[in-house]
Amino acid sequence: MVAASPGASAGRAWTLHRFPVPLLWLALLSPIRAASLPAPLPILRTARQAHALSAQEAARAYPIHLARAQITYYQPSFGALFLMDATDGIYANPHPGDHPALHAGDVVTVDGVSGPGDVAPVINNARFRILGHAPLPAAPQVSFDRLASGAFDARWVTIEGIVRSIDHLAGRADFDGTTRFDSSNLILVLTSGDDRIDVVTQLPSGSIPRSLVDASVRIRAAVGSRFNQRKQLTGIQAFMPDLSFLQILEPAPLDPFTLPLSTVNTITRASARQPGHRVRIRGVVTSRFDSQHFSLSDSEHGIFVTAQDPIAVQPGDLLDVVGFPSSGDYTAWLDGALIRRLGSAPLPEPVHLTATQALAGVHDAELIEIDATLIEPFRSPQGVGSLYLDDRGFRFPAVLSPDSPSGLLYAIRAGSRLRVRGICVIHTSDGSEPRSFNLVLRSPADVQILRAAPWWTPRHTFLLAAALGVLVLIIFTRNLGLRHRVSTQTRQIQSQLEEACALRVQAEADHQDKSLTLDRLLAAQRDLLIAQEKLRYQATHDGLTRLWNRAA
Repeated sequence: MVAASPGASAGRAWTLHRFPVPLLWLALLSPIRAASLPAPLPILRTARQAHALSAQEAARAYPIHLARAQITYYQPSFGALFLMDATDGIYANPHPGDHPALHAGDVVTVDGVSGPGDVAPVINNARFRILGHAPLPAAPQVSFDRLASGAFDARWVTIEGIVRSIDHLAGRADFDGTTRFDSSNLILVLTSGDDRIDVVTQLPSGSIPRSLVDASVRIRAAVGSRFNQRKQLTGIQAFMPDLSFLQILEPAPLDPFTLPLSTVNTITRASARQPGHRVRIRGVVTSRFDSQHFSLSDSEHGIFVTAQDPIAVQPGDLLDVVGFPSSGDYTAWLDGALIRRLGSAPLPEPVHLTATQALAGVHDAELIEIDATLIEPFRSPQGVGSLYLDDRGFRFPAVLSPDSPSGLLYAIRAGSRLRVRGICVIHTSDGSEPRSFNLVLRSPADVQILRAAPWWTPRHTFLLAAALGVLVLIIFTRNLGLRHRVSTQTRQIQSQLEEACALRVQAEADHQDKSLTLDRLLAAQRDLLIAQEKLRYQATHDGLTRLWNRAA
């Protein structure tokens, strides 16, 4: 047996005193530290698991790993990316700084974390590894109504509708920090009845296919959401990788002006094609509101038209108009219209109505005239001149077109009896029952003065009474001033008179004193003279004989 050296024993003793106590504490504290740490979040392995999270849960940043998913839409310029797996679709934000070389149809693995998104959970900080490429699958067809519910967010679906318009915007469209599309995109407006969806797709390398307008199509696309600043769902957008995912079911006519003529009264049912396609009407322009909006009348009724592009039309122009019937506030109108000028035609005579008859709604978008009393002219905040009128207790505005001079309207005095001509515009509260209307005047010439307002009007009476009141107030104030001045001067004069009277009394008293003193002096002088004379006499006469003495 080998004895341990003293140095070795000392080293072991130092070691036992140096380390065992901390190690013991670590051993004792480890279970406590482990109990205090939160449990790790489970890994989500399907798109459905991530997409089904609540906003609060998604904000906890659950780790996500999708072993196999497919890209349905990717826009590299601003990072918009949709993908799907066998369970669901979801939106993904690539990892900051990453610009993955992805294309629609790429099969990938995805690693990221959950996030609340704008209206539904998303994958944040997503990283991708490409496994291959495959055609995007067929998708279930979904109606516009079901899409609007928001239940198909980020899913790959099939949509059918009519192409209402095709636009290419030169700029970038941002909303609340989120880019929706930019100059590399083409925007198709797809409609079904009164519902519409914006379809965002890649701008083709060739020309913009305007021939798709008015075609019935079927598209496959990923569903995106439109939202307001409060993150509330307000609409749906569709994101289609490119035009190869669009199938034409019914092409648009090569020349839309070959469509059969319809009347304004039958445009919503005159087309032999599926409702919602373009129709063609012919009529005369009755009023021009701006470069793209005007009213048109055929032999039966009037209608409002929105041109596809700015166009210079004037009242009296005879036009062929091809456009999409759309629901207006009260009656149908034509949207996205193409215009062909045929010449000129006489304007229809305005229909003479009362305000109550105009409110019936039969003559919406038509030229009418009403006799009414002017309540007051006014100017809107936008500078548009208007007249506020009354016809037998019913009040309505007559609004001048924005590009017409309105100075002449303000020269008309309130109370004048007028005949106003213009386009009737009906307003409703629920889309069916008229609640009010206004007239759109084409120019100041549409206002005819039937009877000028009498000078003696309540307004003038009020002004005259106010002027008389002001005059009385001025006179009263002036009288008060004069009375104050007279009173002040009277007090001053009275004070001066009293002072003069006091001076006079004082002078009289002084004069009387002087007279008494003078009298006394004169009496004393007289007495002195008498005494002097007596002394002289006594000095010059003998006291017994009364004769002159020797001194005399």
